Amino acid sequence: MQLKFGIIGCGKIADKRSNFLNKNEIIICYDKNKSIMKQFSNKYNCHVANNVDEILNNKNINSVIISTYHNSLSNLTYRANKKKIKHTSRKTSR
Repeated sequence: MQLKFGIIGCGKIADKRSNFLNKNEIIICYDKNKSIMKQFSNKYNCHVANNVDEILNNKNINSVIISTYHNSLSNLTYRANKKKIKHTSRKTSR
């Protein structure tokens, strides 16, 4: 099975992790900061989501990289688990 990723949080950590993936493995991304999301989307040639739910409900992905601030990690990880999506999380600090 080929991994197909959704990326939640498109900052430095997401970029570092995504550098190890084939660009065709990254399907969709989301970040609250629309400018960062657009830059990420352009670099990895992936779709942009309007919100997190659009990623978690996307039938074309089977994995998600969560690179958000620590106050949202547990909720996003829980939601990904409910959808039976493989995930990886990384706490970032301000």
